[in-house]
Amino acid sequence: QSTNMPVFDSHILVIGYGVCGQDLCKRLNGLNANAYTLVRNDVKEARAIANGVKPVYIEDIYNYSFDVIVN
Repeated sequence: QSTNMPVFDSHILVIGYGVCGQDLCKRLNGLNANAYTLVRNDVKEARAIANGVKPVYIEDIYNYSFDVIVN
């Protein structure tokens, strides 16, 4: 689904932090978006933090508000 919302300063959740999720978050950070990623373990959490991405666990997802969710 398309949106007319600008990426700049938006809060975007990327589901999963594999190869594609990491690349997408890197590009979103380059566009000055607030990139978040859904993680399932400490390894992915540490990798996300090291890359400047905010990790979110599924049990905490309702504590956040996202403009866009990418699956």
